[in-house]
Amino acid sequence: MTRTMWAVLALSLLVCVGSEAGDKAGKGDEKRIQGTWTVASMEKGGKKAPEEEIKDAQITFGPDGKLTVKHMDKMMDGSYKLHPGKKPRQIDVTLNEGGMDKLHKAIYRLEKGTLTICGADTGQDRPTEFATKEGEKTLLMVLKREKK
Repeated sequence: MTRTMWAVLALSLLVCVGSEAGDKAGKGDEKRIQGTWTVASMEKGGKKAPEEEIKDAQITFGPDGKLTVKHMDKMMDGSYKLHPGKKPRQIDVTLNEGGMDKLHKAIYRLEKGTLTICGADTGQDRPTEFATKEGEKTLLMVLKREKK
């Protein structure tokens, strides 16, 4: 899996915390996102990723804004920041790629047991919808909460 896909995977797992008083729906997202999530499906540039590419992929969100991505016995650390007051809700994921910290801008939707993240590659504009199109460097991931 390329570094870009790792970054997008990690970004997709990041969720924003409700910070605006009027955003009741986003309140509590920081706690709700914490834990381990398994990638159920992923698409990039309008094309679905093969099952073998996502079958062991997991993202763990910590309570301190830290995250860990695990895929094929490889680990990648990073950080995330939620912006639940935005519409759609936004998440920023920073991953160390090749010794450099790279920011990935994304949007997220957190529903019971499912986290959907749509993120852009480093330097690209944040997506505005949960979809990818051919020729775009956008990644869409659907994650399922890991059962304890």
